[in-house]
Amino acid sequence: MTMLERVGQQLGNYHISRLLGTGVFADVYLGEHLYLNTPAVMKVVRAPLDAHAQDSFLTEARHLSRLIHPHIIRVLEFGMQGQVPYLVMDYAPGGNLRQQHPAGTVVSLATVVSYITAVASALQYAHDHHLLHRDLKPENLLLGAKHEVLLSGFGLALLASSTDDALRVRERFGTLAYMAPEQIQGELGPASDQYTLAVMVYEWLSGSRPCGGTVAGPASLREQHLEIPEAVEQVILKAMSKDPAL
Repeated sequence: MTMLERVGQQLGNYHISRLLGTGVFADVYLGEHLYLNTPAVMKVVRAPLDAHAQDSFLTEARHLSRLIHPHIIRVLEFGMQGQVPYLVMDYAPGGNLRQQHPAGTVVSLATVVSYITAVASALQYAHDHHLLHRDLKPENLLLGAKHEVLLSGFGLALLASSTDDALRVRERFGTLAYMAPEQIQGELGPASDQYTLAVMVYEWLSGSRPCGGTVAGPASLREQHLEIPEAVEQVILKAMSKDPAL
């Protein structure tokens, strides 16, 4: 079945209204609850899963559905349509932080601090529940109805555990521009998410992503932005250390 053929179908208690976009192995739709008429985002995997992968998906989806935090997109429903898994999540009408701050935009320190406060709290909550994000980036930070920051994209980590090896590798590695060095080697931990958050903070404050390939590490933020406190710069650079144990 093609992605457009799913429009108009029903999955669980939701009706698929229109296609929003496509990912590595899942299509994303806008849906509506059949009885409440409330909007939701629906992610539907294209490839069918075998019995073992279905069990893995359902187990992980249960864990994900228990994440209840003011800055994490909620899972409203999940299930299988035949051999095809789907996730239903809160709809965030404000778009994402990449749209809010296009590449090259310098964001004020006060605004960045508000973002960090929300995202760090959400990440700590997820880590406390033994769940890594794996693919933090501005596109996965959504804005809710009250302009609150909402962490999305956990479903990618979930679905990666249920698909074939090639897709699993791509999702394990996340988005190259934001990956921690140890993540490239397949060694994931909470520090990997913290590294990625620091890269986003660096980008927001400077207008460009750090050049991680140099021996000396990222360029000083304060060389071009003297208004950034030295203590803030030190915290960011420490979080982007190539050794997560530091």
